[in-house]
Amino acid sequence: MIVLIFALIDLFAAAMMFSTRFYPSMQFITLMAAFFLFLKSIFFIDDFASWVDLMAVFFLVMEAFGMNSIFSYFLIVWLIQKGLRSLF
Repeated sequence: MIVLIFALIDLFAAAMMFSTRFYPSMQFITLMAAFFLFLKSIFFIDDFASWVDLMAVFFLVMEAFGMNSIFSYFLIVWLIQKGLRSLF
């Protein structure tokens, strides 16, 4: 059950990272996704994937305030594949 919740957090963060580019008014929801991803990353801090998640948190916060980066697409793909792999 906890793996399902973690997978949904990854997919939610990826969706917010992608949709913030087109709907900048979703700032609060994007910051909420960053907060949940941060909590999940801190829970498993000794894993490499959690360090990449922490980088995704940083980019999520940047995108919430309108600073987009091309590197975000790598993080979107990372979060989607991680979330889908955890679901199945």
